[in-house]
Amino acid sequence: MIFEYKASSPKPFMNENSWTFANGMRGVYNTQPFDYSWFMKMIKSNPEAIGILRAMVTDILSDGVVWKGGKNKILKAKAWAQKKQLWSRKLPAGMLDWFIYGNNLIWTGMDFAKVKEMVYKEINSNKEFKGSMFKDEIANKMISDMSEKALDYRNVPWSTVTIDTDATDVTGFSQNMGTTIANTGISMAGPTGNERKWKANEVIHAVLMDMDGKAYGFSPMVALTSTISTLALIKDYNGYKFDNGGEPDLIFSFPNEIADNPNVKALVRHLEEKRLSRNKGGHLVMTGEVNVTPVSDHNKDMEYRLLAVYYTGIMAFAFNMPIGRIQSILGSEINTGGQELSDSGYWRSISHMQTYWEELLNTHIFEPEFGVSFKFKRSYKQDEVREAQVMQMKATAIGTMISSLRIKPSKNYLKEAFGFDDDDIEWKWYEKLDPEKVAMPASSPKNDGSSQPKNREVMNSDGKNSADDKKKNVMNGRTNVP
Repeated sequence: MIFEYKASSPKPFMNENSWTFANGMRGVYNTQPFDYSWFMKMIKSNPEAIGILRAMVTDILSDGVVWKGGKNKILKAKAWAQKKQLWSRKLPAGMLDWFIYGNNLIWTGMDFAKVKEMVYKEINSNKEFKGSMFKDEIANKMISDMSEKALDYRNVPWSTVTIDTDATDVTGFSQNMGTTIANTGISMAGPTGNERKWKANEVIHAVLMDMDGKAYGFSPMVALTSTISTLALIKDYNGYKFDNGGEPDLIFSFPNEIADNPNVKALVRHLEEKRLSRNKGGHLVMTGEVNVTPVSDHNKDMEYRLLAVYYTGIMAFAFNMPIGRIQSILGSEINTGGQELSDSGYWRSISHMQTYWEELLNTHIFEPEFGVSFKFKRSYKQDEVREAQVMQMKATAIGTMISSLRIKPSKNYLKEAFGFDDDDIEWKWYEKLDPEKVAMPASSPKNDGSSQPKNREVMNSDGKNSADDKKKNVMNGRTNVP
């Protein structure tokens, strides 16, 4: 017996603004969480934020994609993506909205379920196709032809979007191009505005972070609002200071002179001449008493520079970006210790984001439309594997050399011969290294003690006191003797 099971307990409410009618019915009204238009203007005026956002989008997309599916189907999917500029323009633009607002809305112009329903309705009403054993194949071909012509990919500007909900679910999305009430984010549709409405299954909604049961996604960039606005104020403050220049550096006073005194006039004339950069320097000889009072104790470094550096670091931290990626902005004030751990955490975050977009686009577009799927290439993982393989090869070569020669090479030799840096490996193993206990390679004859003395003198880290000068020279790289 086939039956449909429905949840016996009620759905939880969404955490959106609501009211309850006298009859117990619950109503919901939604507005944008804040003034999106003002927020976007603030982001556009902040180069630090734009740099961080662009770097993350590039890290997600720059390695390209790999496809899975039939050859002809893959060719169709690649041709469609290229025609729509999916990888070069549409997806990067959508990801910027995704990072800034925590939301991205994609309009494809297609409702696959509706298209499928229309096609099967047409086939079942046609006597020629209704009883055919190839009905499903015919339907799939018709669906593919129809959707391929109609399928589109457009990012809906999120600053114009409002999410429609009932008490428990998202029911649709509204785009309003009318006027916006200042500082409220509430868009008013009027005679001068245009409005579009879509059901929830007619568009694709990408969410960066779900938080507190809200219909709207959340972004760390929203939490950085005060940080970004303060950075703008710091720049404005210094810009206005340079522009206005109203504060003098020094005050010259002549306690024993009158205003028309030749000494006063000579100093005024001299200061006016020295305002020009080409007249800087030189000397001035005067008679009489002159008092000089400093007024502007201006530091040569930009004021609030450390605060700006600190705030920029906060912005990077909010997105797990390693400080080393923005070192050119931070300067020498920030220590990038623990960079390897920071890099690892950042690339895990990037990988998680890539997986999210793979699932979103595959399930909504590429699998139902083209019968294929894609995955973003992850070259950073390939780099890690490649580095690990190289390190393993170097370690094997060192073990073979030590077991064959039965001497301990100097650190300097290992660095020069194998390209090691102090940061590449930990040297604890070196201090504990005993050449007599290193296993012989499988291809080498077993050392029974007859060919080499057991108490061979071991070379120290300076390459001194070796019992064999020839081997000593080899270890220190001073000869080409094998």
